[in-house]
Amino acid sequence: MQSLNDNEVGLGQGIADALGVSVGQQVQLMLPKLTDDGRLASHASSSLTVSAIVAVGGQLDYSQIWLNLPTLARLLDFAPDSIQGFAFRINDIFAAPQLARELGRLSEDYVYLLDWFRSQGHVYQDIQMVRGILYLVLALVIAVACFNIVATLVMAVREKEGDIAILLTMGISPASIIATFMWLGWLNGLIGSVTGAIVGVLLASYIEPLFAAVTKLLGHSLLDPSIYFIDFVPSLLRWQDVGFTLTVALLMSLLSTLYPAWRASKVQPARILGQR
Repeated sequence: MQSLNDNEVGLGQGIADALGVSVGQQVQLMLPKLTDDGRLASHASSSLTVSAIVAVGGQLDYSQIWLNLPTLARLLDFAPDSIQGFAFRINDIFAAPQLARELGRLSEDYVYLLDWFRSQGHVYQDIQMVRGILYLVLALVIAVACFNIVATLVMAVREKEGDIAILLTMGISPASIIATFMWLGWLNGLIGSVTGAIVGVLLASYIEPLFAAVTKLLGHSLLDPSIYFIDFVPSLLRWQDVGFTLTVALLMSLLSTLYPAWRASKVQPARILGQR
């Protein structure tokens, strides 16, 4: 795009598709001319040669064209060295809204400030919403797994009531019964959590080639680049997230064993053995 010559234009992929043009063809560009008080006075038109078609993704492909500055200044009757605006690139992209507000507050003239969060912030908000939904789904999966632990231990307590009663009559303390069932339930949670963590790490490490293989097998992309800007699944393995998820899963597994273990310690040996 830096090598655009006079009377050349770069088009977004969506605009090029809508116009049905390709590189080397001519397009007619019409731009409004405004008076000093902002009213429409006339229009400027020029025949330009399409020298590049750019596919960025999303709505940008339908709303962006590129000209070199001399051509644009000639069309709008601007002086070649005149400045109509500034664009800033910052290291912290999330500081853009705050920076725009600060620049507006410091400026003594009327200026129009547009940061990326105002122009493309809906895409970021959609990504954050999907991320929140994924966290909710993960929490529900862990909750279902914990419920399964509770149900399994409760059934085990009911099946082993006789054995528990015999152990209590032999002098085993209720605390030992609680510790035994807590260890049994937590061991199941430990095995499941570690196995899930290993499988998750492997999937996160190889999701890109796996997704590419599935896309090739199906013959089309599962992600629409016009919506998501990408046609692949990027993956970044963060060990702190793996550790946090594993810790929460183990803690929930341990908490799930409290009620069944407490119930096992409350078995009445006289009643249970008397029925047998």
